[in-house]
Amino acid sequence: MYLNPVAISIAIVAAVIFVGAFLAFFRDRKKYEGHREYAADARILANRLNGEIFRDGEDLVINGTQGRLPVVIRLSFAENTPGLHIRMVAPANFRMFVLPKGSRTTEGRVQVRTTDDSFEARFVTRTDNPMQAKMYLGSKGVLPELGKLGCSSKGFVTFTTGSIEQSEALVPIPNTGQHVQEHLQSMERLAKELARMPFADRVELKPLKRERRLVLKVAIVGGIIAALVGIITAAQQPQEIPLPAVGSQAHVVEGVMPNDALNMTQLTDWRAATTADLDPDAAAWARGAGQKDTGRLTLNLNGSRKSTKDIAYLLVNEKDNQRRVVLLADGKSQYDVKYPFMGLLAIVPKSNISKIQWSSRTPEDPDGDAILLVRKLQDRSSGLVLYFSDGKLVSGVPSDYQSINLLE
Repeated sequence: MYLNPVAISIAIVAAVIFVGAFLAFFRDRKKYEGHREYAADARILANRLNGEIFRDGEDLVINGTQGRLPVVIRLSFAENTPGLHIRMVAPANFRMFVLPKGSRTTEGRVQVRTTDDSFEARFVTRTDNPMQAKMYLGSKGVLPELGKLGCSSKGFVTFTTGSIEQSEALVPIPNTGQHVQEHLQSMERLAKELARMPFADRVELKPLKRERRLVLKVAIVGGIIAALVGIITAAQQPQEIPLPAVGSQAHVVEGVMPNDALNMTQLTDWRAATTADLDPDAAAWARGAGQKDTGRLTLNLNGSRKSTKDIAYLLVNEKDNQRRVVLLADGKSQYDVKYPFMGLLAIVPKSNISKIQWSSRTPEDPDGDAILLVRKLQDRSSGLVLYFSDGKLVSGVPSDYQSINLLE
């Protein structure tokens, strides 16, 4: 039976729209699985922050801006991960940690005391920069806002270069949205006081890189266009399409793209790392900095190649209990080294490399982006930064890898 090409096109477009709507419904249900109690609050928050909601493993994440300051809100039920974690970009130029009384921490060399007995009864404040911390704590309105952020008996507030972070052990239920919104307002007020501190204008505030999740929309539009073009072309000039060769098969390694696998050797028993393979502390820090990928990262090792993306892999061999880092630059393997442990692989943008505080000698100027390796569990001095300088691979050891800015 002959069918008009226009009728076929209309039928295909209708089918694509129907499938797209079904997938959108299914994806929305999957996104909030395990987080349905506060799904409505998350949508309201994302709308107020002009942001987006997405899943990162089992966590629900909201990106957006509060008073022009980029924020990332993470809600989690995973073990060894805060139930609520909020990170706001802010002009902080010192490190300070505010934690509940009786909590143990290795952060901050010096304990700082305030003149507020009520605050001292509830919190301990530690810092590596006592002069700046005392000046800031003495600013009008700072202690009340810190007290609000420490509302939970397990609430922590952290100031690091370029950001304020607040975390709580459990997701606040009910009234999740109101609870988070109040914290965002307190953090915004604290950020305004930070802006009044000496040399605050020297802190470079960079917006968080948003990943617009338009894959489904692009797929629907692309499917419609492809259907129309295909039907019209077929109606004008039928073509025979040869079948693929029998027995052809791509080399398959879990988490490794087939084209990348062709440029790598000895992949038997290896797979790309997942979140479960990482140092939980390092992974939480990287996620808070906006990094979503784990075992396969894309970067630009050579700053002159604007369109070419290089690849970095963190591989795991459970049989031999080994880790492996592979750098593919311009499609060729430039670094392939095995390690007994590797807690994290992260991208350091080229513009941030010059700001790293090194415990070793200062390496040469970079050609492009760098890769950060964390070589020991829960050891912030175990970082190693690798990048190319004049086409040669160089390395350096940062004094504290969590002081590195991963934001572009």
